[in-house]
Amino acid sequence: MGETESSSLIVQGRNVIVTEVVERAVAERPAHDTIEEIMEWLIGGARQVESFARTIDELSWRLMAAGLPVLRVSLRGGTLHPQFLGALYVWWRSSAQTQEIMITHEVADLVPPAQKSGHAGGERCNPAATAGGAGRAWTFPSCTT
Repeated sequence: MGETESSSLIVQGRNVIVTEVVERAVAERPAHDTIEEIMEWLIGGARQVESFARTIDELSWRLMAAGLPVLRVSLRGGTLHPQFLGALYVWWRSSAQTQEIMITHEVADLVPPAQKSGHAGGERCNPAATAGGAGRAWTFPSCTT
């Protein structure tokens, strides 16, 4: 099965699921911040935010307000969830959106064995230990840039 064929099997809504979208109004975005204030927020107020997607959204806007020229922020990792292999959180400055994207375990079955050992190019998502063993990086076509 070629990369094009496996990519067409990864379908949003079936095995790649957007579970939350955060869009913040311009008036609610921080206008000025510092790295020190961001660090204080991360160990304090960030823990009180109601969802991780909202935490990534707040962090991204704070980094922009501190003067970092951020275009995109992404964080991904494996989960210990019976339905999901991993989670991906992505903030885009151009769309002013943060998305929480959950990847189901079935995606691991769609990646050809030659790609499971890892190869150059694309973003990589690390699978949970139950989905292929620790220390293996699989390339998910839905995550590539």
